[in-house]
Amino acid sequence: MVTKTIERVKLSHRALLARINRRETIDHRIVKRTRPDCRDIHDLGQYYSVDLRRNMIVAKDIDLEQYGRELKVLQPYEVMAEE
Repeated sequence: MVTKTIERVKLSHRALLARINRRETIDHRIVKRTRPDCRDIHDLGQYYSVDLRRNMIVAKDIDLEQYGRELKVLQPYEVMAEE
């Protein structure tokens, strides 16, 4: 019996963020990364989403890989590389 192994392609955080933001511009949103030295990282999380029309935060503490899968910009054979 031959078992098929699926090779996973690693995608950097930056590349995944770019894919997400290209998709999110349709809805006038953008996902941003909180700077590590920023005191708001406890409130916003590492990634947060901003509505560009209303200039307000619409989502906090986003799991980038899960969000990419929800938007279908991350394929099943792709995984996010470790930082």
